[in-house]
Amino acid sequence: MTSYYGGKKKLGREIAVVIHAFTDSLNPSSYCEPFCGMCGVLRHISVGTKYAGDINESVIMMWKAAQNGWLPDITDLSKERYEHLRAAPNSAERGFFGHALSFHGKFFRGYWTSQRSCTEQHSRCLHARKCVQDIATELGKNVMFSHGSYGQFSDLTNAVIYCDPPYIGTQNSTGWKFDSNTFENWCYMMAAKGNYIFISGYNPPGEIIWTKPTQLRTSKGNIQRTEKLGYIAPRTP
Repeated sequence: MTSYYGGKKKLGREIAVVIHAFTDSLNPSSYCEPFCGMCGVLRHISVGTKYAGDINESVIMMWKAAQNGWLPDITDLSKERYEHLRAAPNSAERGFFGHALSFHGKFFRGYWTSQRSCTEQHSRCLHARKCVQDIATELGKNVMFSHGSYGQFSDLTNAVIYCDPPYIGTQNSTGWKFDSNTFENWCYMMAAKGNYIFISGYNPPGEIIWTKPTQLRTSKGNIQRTEKLGYIAPRTP
């Protein structure tokens, strides 16, 4: 998507290469992304069985629909439609426009196109729609999408689990109150079950195995940050 707050569109391929380098020789049973978002890393992973989840039900509905060939109608990109979808029940359409028409891609956190031309507005959403279509085509129907928090995958074993949680010190796109300490404990618990855990962040838990200087866009301008990937190896008894 053109803009998806916290997404890994630009870094996804690099992160996937690192994950494969650590796990290709280990014969994991599956791959899982509990915070799949726009599947920026998932689309570059080559593992047979794939699971993907997200706390935003509308985003999961969007991916399930896209797997079956659905594409959003971008004829009406008005603020009225945006506000209607903001208050509407969860849907694939809501999952798409909640990010595509929002400032910096933050889910329904401000109508992006209020001071921009209709041509630019349409171009942005056309590009976002193509991104969704391309990713859904790449993934095919080999990914099992499910709505819920990361805890829904607690029964996995011998899996590669890549997590891109809300970062400490930043505002997540959905307003979800995220407990980083509870999440970190979950990561170590999952490693103890024989899983290979990778976590993106500015200061993620585990051994730091990859770094990349990046810019974080804020209302006050760009902030220089260093994206990091942490790794927690399996800790079976």
